[in-house]
Order: sequence, then structure tokens, then C-alpha cells
Amino acid sequence: MPNWIDEQVQKQRFEDMARTAQHDRLVSLALTVGLKRMRFYSPLLARLGCWLEVCGYRLQMRYGAAPEVAIATDSRGTTSRC
Repeated sequence: MPNWIDEQVQKQRFEDMARTAQHDRLVSLALTVGLKRMRFYSPLLARLGCWLEVCGYRLQMRYGAAPEVAIATDSRGTTSRC
């Protein structure tokens, strides 16, 4: 026959399981929201990169620095809007 202590332990365990389930739901919700945010910032960061590239080229032309390409770019299937 269960006593009062066993009932309290069972109640505490149930509350812990409910709290863990709620935490897991919040974590999964936060992860899905984070993916949507990346879709918003990605085009902005791409435009910022293009703007920095153009400004850098203009500065090189203005101050006479010879533009040198240190890294070969690979543009397989990607289009640049710069």
C-alpha cells in the first residue's frame, strides 16, 4: 500500500517530466525560429559583401594599388548580383 511519501515522489517525478517536455518543446520552437531568421539576413549579408567588394575595388583604383587576386573564385552554378 503506497504511503504519503511515495505519492509525493510520484507527483514530483511527474512534474519533472512535464517540465522537461515543455523545455524540449521550447527548444524545438527556438530552433525553427532561428532558421527563418537566417533566410532574412542571408540576402542582406550577400548585398553587404558585394558593396564591400565594389568599395574595395574603387579604393584600389583611386589610390593606385594594383588589384591582385589571391584566391581563385569558384562560381559553379552561383550568380553574383554585384
